[in-house]
Amino acid sequence: MKTISITLLFITYAMLPAFAFSEEYSTDIQEKIYSIQQTMRKDLSEGHTDRARNKLEQAAGNFHAVEIELGLIQTLMQAGEYRHALSAAAHTQAEHPDTIDSTLLYAWLLAIGGQTTPAMQLIETTLEHYPDNNSLQLMQQQIKTHQLFATDLTTSTAIQLKPFTTAKLTTLKLFNYLTTGVVINNGRQVLTNLMGIEKAKTLHVRNGLGREMNARIAQKIPTANLAVLILDQPFKNTTTLNLANKTAFPGVPIYIIGFSPQNHDQADWPQLKVDILGTPTADTNNINAGYPIHIQGVAMGSGVFNLQGNLIGIVGEAENKTMTPLADILNAYKKSPNRKLTSGKLPMDEIYENALSNVVQVLGSN
Repeated sequence: MKTISITLLFITYAMLPAFAFSEEYSTDIQEKIYSIQQTMRKDLSEGHTDRARNKLEQAAGNFHAVEIELGLIQTLMQAGEYRHALSAAAHTQAEHPDTIDSTLLYAWLLAIGGQTTPAMQLIETTLEHYPDNNSLQLMQQQIKTHQLFATDLTTSTAIQLKPFTTAKLTTLKLFNYLTTGVVINNGRQVLTNLMGIEKAKTLHVRNGLGREMNARIAQKIPTANLAVLILDQPFKNTTTLNLANKTAFPGVPIYIIGFSPQNHDQADWPQLKVDILGTPTADTNNINAGYPIHIQGVAMGSGVFNLQGNLIGIVGEAENKTMTPLADILNAYKKSPNRKLTSGKLPMDEIYENALSNVVQVLGSN
């Protein structure tokens, strides 16, 4: 599927007052919508994605409501179907340009998937009609500065800009966000930075679908500041990530996918950022040499992918802005993640979708 981008043709509909859509429904329909939304949140939080999807599709067949469409988009994201969700969000925003939530959700999905230019175009055009909307203004500022913080944005109860979870970790208040990591070896292990996790007594990981798993350190690679975690159980229904057999040449485009370092222990969707791989400042014969990265707001442990969607490295210390290359290091430590390489360039939205379930937050307790 080709990368989806928007055009201002999506928003040529006459703009009506924001959030006025609820007034179009009878009291009975509004109560049904509220009940469906509550059930959807519960189902998605408990991992019953198919159940939520079936109920929403049945409701959509009975009556037309933008809230149901927004619920379906979030359900698609929960199922890891980013490209399908993006397409559905484009349709919903075009059909309901008067609904601020439809613009916020579509622009956010574009932005976290690296399509910041069309996201800005959409927000700027909508702001022409709603210049005083604080959420649109704040999202616009976040995209400009490459700092996307869902927790700072106010939306109605129809949407949330992050996955649904049982929130068992945040409810206990025992676990804090430590770093980001990447799932390898068919969902069984996680590759992450050693710094920040080695003092944790207990580790958990949570992917972009809100799924959580217990983890422990299986191997330390201190010379490269890397650690391999093993999970109590493999993540299910994840797309297999392939490790490149050599590091890309400096100067090539790369995709960096990780979580906002400011969202702390909150469940989140990862963010894709486009960058150019720099030239190592150290001896290029040293397998631990870091490759400079340039983009702002990148979390330590974020995965770095080439244009084929193969994993080439992870972000080392964020303050130093370097990528730790993986191919030679893992060979030296006899680690062999899947190397059935993807050939040919992949669309950016497909690379993001593949990483959605495989890039994880690493949380720990001391």
